[in-house]
Formats: sequence, C-alpha cells, structure tokens
Amino acid sequence: MVRKLLDVVQNEYKCKKVDIGVFDTVKAEGSTFHTESYNAEGLGRVTLIEMTGFLKLWRAQSFFVTPLDKDAPIFYYHRHGRKGNDVLKIEIINTFLKRVPLEELDAVQEKHAEVTEVEDKEEWYDEMKLPQSTVKRVKKEEGALLDAVVEDYFAAYMKEVAKSKDCERSQKKQKVEKLVKGLAEQSGMAITQFFLSYYDHNVTAKLCTDVLFGIRP
Repeated sequence: MVRKLLDVVQNEYKCKKVDIGVFDTVKAEGSTFHTESYNAEGLGRVTLIEMTGFLKLWRAQSFFVTPLDKDAPIFYYHRHGRKGNDVLKIEIINTFLKRVPLEELDAVQEKHAEVTEVEDKEEWYDEMKLPQSTVKRVKKEEGALLDAVVEDYFAAYMKEVAKSKDCERSQKKQKVEKLVKGLAEQSGMAITQFFLSYYDHNVTAKLCTDVLFGIRP
C-alpha cells in the first residue's frame, strides 16, 4: 500500500529521493526496516517504511507526508497484522499555522464509519491529533476493507493539501519541531519505538529530523 500512496504523491508533485545513508536499511534482532524518503517540490517531505519481523513472521508499513511548503496537517499511516487481525492507524496531526476545516476528510470518515473503530492507546501527542484521525481493525481476510479506507482517506487528504495555502517553510518547521522533539524523547510511533529500544536518543532524533519529517537541514 505504501507504494500506491507514494505513486499518488509522485503523480502530483515532482519528487526527488533523499540519500538517507545508514537509515536506508536497519536490522536488529531479526527485524528489518527499509526506509525511503523524498523531497516533494512545493509540498514537503514524504517517507515510507517497510518492516519485516524475524523469519517474516510479521510485516508492517508506515507512511508519512509532512507538508512544509503548504499549510496542511501531517498525514501518518501505519498498518500491521496482529493475532489474525489487520490493524490500520491513520493520524492527521495538527501542524497548521492557521487551522481550517477538513471537509474532505470528514466525508471519508463518515463514509467508512461502519468499519470497526478501536480505541488507541494514549500517547503524549494526543492533543495534536485532529478528529479525523482513526484506528480500525478487521479480520485478516477482510483486509480489502482497510485498503478502501486508506485509499479514500489519502485521496481526501491530498485534496485538502491542494486546497491549502502556501506557507513559509521556516514557520512550518517550527510547528513540526514540537512533534519531532517529543517522538525522539518519548516515542509514540512504531518506528521511533523501535529506534529508542535499540539506539540512543541522538540517533532517534536524527531519524526524525533528517528522514521522517525532513526539517533538517
């Protein structure tokens, strides 16, 4: 799915792959994390992560869109299998300079209201998550339901981005920094949980600033 989401962005924005060095492929205790990051001209940073567990017993994916040139929120997608279930998390994270309604996302949220919603565990950045965020779970064999949710959500999100105003990158970076600093220190997302488990704070901070959200340099 993350490849499909990347294709959507690349069809609308000129994207250039970023050399992320050692973060390209990271392995620890049998798990492998492959990461790709892109600068999307006129938008910001786009990052995908494909995760595989020991003996390929589990797989997961994450996808980030961090608008730095548009006054739109961050899009964070994570999906994984657990105990025969397919679990989807979409977070719309408030980094607005001037908040506006998200009517496209409201409509999609209502459209897929019948797909089972589950309560997410509390995180330190819950106050930054907008109401359009969602966590859904279905049986593994019903994964197509979540495919439809993701595709509709992302299409709606990209429409919101297209409607948003251009902004100064320096101002937007300041809004994103609050999230980045907290993730590096307290975790909260699958990839930062992994890095804080196996690496120190400085490595995790570099992952967040240089790769996931692209606020440095």
